Amino acid sequence: MDTGGVENAYEVLGLSQGPNATPAEIRQAYRRLALAKHPDKNKDNPDAAAEFALLQSSYTLLTDADARAALDALIRVREAQRAQRGAQDAKRQRLVDELERREAAAQGHQRGEASAAAQLAREVARLRREAAE
Repeated sequence: MDTGGVENAYEVLGLSQGPNATPAEIRQAYRRLALAKHPDKNKDNPDAAAEFALLQSSYTLLTDADARAALDALIRVREAQRAQRGAQDAKRQRLVDELERREAAAQGHQRGEASAAAQLAREVARLRREAAE
């Protein structure tokens, strides 16, 4: 979905409440930032025009009911995906921990097997020496 370069219009306007922001809060945030970021007020900032254009497109997106609903739906989907990835990461970490535990146990078993094989080789060598005498 193309959001016109606006990843999250709420963040552009500094609205931490996101989809719960009221139209009055959106308008107030826009006006406050428009005064501060207007290119005429920021003549020394070469990016002022681009920042102001982003601010305007964010405001336009949030004041159009259909566009705002689409943005809110996109935000909900992304949050659900993030939560799912977090759950998958926790599950993946449990699986990694279990695998490491089993590998450590297998290495311990292999060390025990190697120790037993070495003991057997020593006993065979001792018996051969005794038989040779």
